[in-house]
Amino acid sequence: MRRLWMAVVAAGGVALAAAGCGGGPSAASGGPSRAPATSAAPSPPAARPMATLPAGARIPLPHKGELRVCESPDGLPYLGATTPADASGNGKVSGFDVDLLTLVATRLHAAPVFIRTDPRLVLDGSGLRAKTCDLVTGLTTWRGFKKTFTLTKPYDRRDFAILTKKGGPATLAALAGKRVGVVGTGEGDVTTDYVAYLKRYNAAHGNRIVLEPQNDPNAELMMAQAGRLDAIVTDDGRAYYDAKKTPGLTVGARFGAGYTVVFGVRKGNKALAKQVDAALADAAGNGQYAKAYRTWFGRAPSWLPR
Repeated sequence: MRRLWMAVVAAGGVALAAAGCGGGPSAASGGPSRAPATSAAPSPPAARPMATLPAGARIPLPHKGELRVCESPDGLPYLGATTPADASGNGKVSGFDVDLLTLVATRLHAAPVFIRTDPRLVLDGSGLRAKTCDLVTGLTTWRGFKKTFTLTKPYDRRDFAILTKKGGPATLAALAGKRVGVVGTGEGDVTTDYVAYLKRYNAAHGNRIVLEPQNDPNAELMMAQAGRLDAIVTDDGRAYYDAKKTPGLTVGARFGAGYTVVFGVRKGNKALAKQVDAALADAAGNGQYAKAYRTWFGRAPSWLPR
């Protein structure tokens, strides 16, 4: 699935609450659309190496020399499998989250290892308690996650965005009467679930946007290219990634209140959370975060961890 863990949670009948950004326009009004930010810098400065823990300092990891990560169902561009899992359940993965966790592992003098397991075992914290993995990706600051995990500081900020053909409908108002592809059922919170947001927007504006739920994001992209969909609504990171790799598609307005995404570690493991936070802050300052962001989204980040 190319959605946050909230898609798994919603499927179990639990709706995500708002993430930690706060503020912003209401879903009922639609609020002002935000045009995509652009970078004025023709070439970014070279990224500097990550700082590592001082000699002799260690963060206890259950598997020596490994930072084990339970894979999320989020998919590319965040964390997507590129090879089948081996007998141990480990597989080769890539994505923005993978690049960030490689930087975190560098700080810890460890190597990142990505473990494939049942998402339900991850969401209830049992995978971390059993020390199958040390960290979970793609969480929000929903109160249920706060009870289950010790959460890091945010590592990404996301808006909702419109993906369309060049010259196509690029604002919420322009989507009236248009066929718009979405992935998901809209059972989450309007702050973090773009389908829920669009349903509320439609209710307040006469149901003018024709929502066409899709199961396969890749097929959805091909439908947009072929003109069978007028636009796609998704999160802005995914929109920029898809526009970067799909000829003829471009990102229109961004909208919504925005939300942040965090990592989760075993409840009470504040030492590891603190080092993850330190690595993220270091990556924001040394250019590594911006380098990873440009790699996956084709643009400079408009937000940095701190």
